[in-house]
Amino acid sequence: MVAKPAYQRVKPPKSLNLFETLFATEMRRLKPEDVFAVHPGIRFAGLASRNGQVLFAEMREGIVSHTPESIDRTGLEDHGRYFIKTAEEEVKWSGSLDHIAVTYEKYVVVYVPLAEKYVLISLEKSVPAESYTSICKAIRALDLKKQD
Repeated sequence: MVAKPAYQRVKPPKSLNLFETLFATEMRRLKPEDVFAVHPGIRFAGLASRNGQVLFAEMREGIVSHTPESIDRTGLEDHGRYFIKTAEEEVKWSGSLDHIAVTYEKYVVVYVPLAEKYVLISLEKSVPAESYTSICKAIRALDLKKQD
């Protein structure tokens, strides 16, 4: 009588290909160029997880930042997480959160909450405030499209 091994090797199904899986995941991920394509007035695009982990932070090509990179990262990592968390505490009374806009003398920062992440964009001052909602809607649509 031949003893059976205590374990058996299981071959993964042929449909699983690590390269294809990683490539498909990368293709679905929201990227800075996707955000920049939404509106020509977007200067900076950043994406972070809800715990503040930066997934990307990039200035539009040819645009000079008004702030040091460390300030851009702080705005993305800490301020975004705090602003969104604080604002979402009021959702049960106020309805869903569309965006948070902070206006400075030289530019506008807009935080866009997504399901598991948030986007931070900076806009040229010339972008009318009335267009912020449509810009945010387009960014959310990109995120949903990338999840499909």
